[in-house]
Amino acid sequence: DPLLDRAADPGAGAFTAYHNFTYLAKQDIRAGEELFGIAQNSFFRDRNIPSNEKYGKVDKLSQFLTDMKNEEGDEVSERTFLHALAGFKSEFLPNTDEGDMMRPLLPRNRREAREISETGSAKFHLKNSRNRSEWLRSNGICLDNIREGTSTIPQAGRGAFAKRFIPKGTVVTPAPLMHIPEIEYFSFSHPEEDETERFNDIQLLFNYCFGHNQTSWMFCPTTAAMLINHSSDSVNTEIHWGADSPSSKFSYLTETKKALARQNFTQLSFDFVATKDIRPGEEIFIDYGPEWEKAWKEHVRLWQNDVQAEAEPYKPASIMNLEVDKISRNPDDYPHHSLVCRRKPFASDQIPQTPVVEEYAVSDNFFEKDLLRKLYADDRYRWWWPCKLKDIGSNSANYTVEIYKKTISKSTSNQVILTINNFPRHNIRFVDRKYTSDIHLARGFRHKIMIPDDMFPLHWRDDYKSPKQVVKEWVEPIAHPRANITEKEYVDELRKVKCGLYIAPSTIDGAGNGVYTAVDLPRADMAIGPKISANFVFVAGDAPQPWANYDWSPDQYFMEFEGTDKMPVSVLVPGIGMMSNFHPGLVNVVGRNPVVQATLDKYKDPGAGAFSDHHSCSFVNEIPLYAGDEIFISYGDEWFEDRSHLKHVPLEKNYLQGDLITAFMLSLANIKISSSSLESLLFLITHEFVSDRRTKTVLSKLNSLAEIQQIRTVRGTAAATAERRSLEWLDENGALF
Repeated sequence: DPLLDRAADPGAGAFTAYHNFTYLAKQDIRAGEELFGIAQNSFFRDRNIPSNEKYGKVDKLSQFLTDMKNEEGDEVSERTFLHALAGFKSEFLPNTDEGDMMRPLLPRNRREAREISETGSAKFHLKNSRNRSEWLRSNGICLDNIREGTSTIPQAGRGAFAKRFIPKGTVVTPAPLMHIPEIEYFSFSHPEEDETERFNDIQLLFNYCFGHNQTSWMFCPTTAAMLINHSSDSVNTEIHWGADSPSSKFSYLTETKKALARQNFTQLSFDFVATKDIRPGEEIFIDYGPEWEKAWKEHVRLWQNDVQAEAEPYKPASIMNLEVDKISRNPDDYPHHSLVCRRKPFASDQIPQTPVVEEYAVSDNFFEKDLLRKLYADDRYRWWWPCKLKDIGSNSANYTVEIYKKTISKSTSNQVILTINNFPRHNIRFVDRKYTSDIHLARGFRHKIMIPDDMFPLHWRDDYKSPKQVVKEWVEPIAHPRANITEKEYVDELRKVKCGLYIAPSTIDGAGNGVYTAVDLPRADMAIGPKISANFVFVAGDAPQPWANYDWSPDQYFMEFEGTDKMPVSVLVPGIGMMSNFHPGLVNVVGRNPVVQATLDKYKDPGAGAFSDHHSCSFVNEIPLYAGDEIFISYGDEWFEDRSHLKHVPLEKNYLQGDLITAFMLSLANIKISSSSLESLLFLITHEFVSDRRTKTVLSKLNSLAEIQQIRTVRGTAAATAERRSLEWLDENGALF
């Protein structure tokens, strides 16, 4: 029952016309027992949960074991009972998924077998669900505080009304939430849409779900909370985040959206909480938010300006069934409706393959009626068939009808399987044709219910940047304003300056001198300093070599063939290769392989072997550099790890960990947490949760909010340790390189 007239009411199509859906008890249910619905066996199979079939097997086995007799016809002994059970488990329940599923369901002794044979294994394993009324009062939330009714708000359709008195602060109803990760799931294309006919391309469910403008996620209630309408003037309820699912191992409100996306069942919930006392029969309202209200008012304005009378006014099928007594043979008289006829169900193998003609008759066979009732009950899909009128009887009360095959295939949708004469009017009903009901109106209102900004988790917002994202931006090189510089322009600049490279005290404490660039290197892969020859030295024995702090592994320069296992070599690369320092978090220069070329003939030239054949070693920058930046090359982390006196020196991973912690602290500062709290938290993290000594060194430099904020300015904890020098400082403290 859609309640509204689509020609006059802007609320038409904005809510579902299907209501009063009910569940019926299939058996007696005592207070405290859990309610269970029906699911297909595939539901259980896909989740490795015992199905009704598995419980049935256990029931039959338990009944057999209970009834088992010895040769004298007496009950078998407990020993014999256990032996039979053990043999069954070992022979018929192997170590498979099915066996693992069923073994816990089996009785452990004769007493349990008797109880299972009496109550069934499903109930036996749920016996703790009975008589839990007191437990429910302490641990549950009332689910039936509200009832459905026609809303007091015009155009709203149905609403939620208090079934009993609900005190202020009480949960009106809980609402476990389906979490839908993409709003696109609510969009779809109608298969029958064309240029002449348009349909609403947003699912009606969208109107019943909650969202936020800074996320594509939607959260849809799974309880009668969906009935609660909007009223900014009469609001008496508000939403809070509810408790996590009892099956959850942790709180999803503190987890990332990625963690939530991995769950395909409800983990989050809303509690709809009364903000004032609510009397029995009073309608319950929440505030959908100013954005929703603005959108609704705009929809009403556009609707009133765009109302067009339909050529054939629409009436819902429920009204047609009440008003139309005599049915016309011409289907064009009912542009919005089709017909269905009630006829007893066919078994799947009894559906006629060629049309059959029969006379309508009411069966007097009690056993047939009883069997049909047991098999199909009032399953409407089984009893009602698509049909058309072929002829009208002389008294206009009976008809000749054609029954069509039920199918979703267009190719067989008009296949007649049965013609019935003298068919009574009361067994014919109107139903809405596909896509003609208000739900599909192209101009039907669609808008999500807004989650208040102050309750939506910050880390779920699309504009939220995780510490990893922030740190990634920090370490990403900033484009130099002169990144398009040519090689010629760069060489010309080098010729104009007093010096291109300086040796001066390093920005690293205790590292001695370092190498600095005195000109900008606006883009990566620009040559730094002159090309130079590399030399190799033999490493004799295990004693430390005097050049141990300056040499390189030979495989980095293709010189490993110069040595042997007994007499290995190492490589010395003068200039940048020997004078530049290693800062694990700020490596900005890398070496290029030398040219290996013998220039003399060892049989003729006396100078052969007197100099290195490995020449043209060069270094290039990996990121844009500015004049005054210190040059850092990588020695490899093991250079620090192999030196016990440098165990405290941070490596790249330690600076990265420091960056992540700092970015997290800055995110807290952005939501106005006090500086004293942040400083206390940083102290706690550093001394209680960080175990790596090198990471502790990184964090030891940060003791105040100002120092934390400085990390953002310089773009990282590593960058904070290296100061860019001015050319004046280099002239005063350095030497030409």
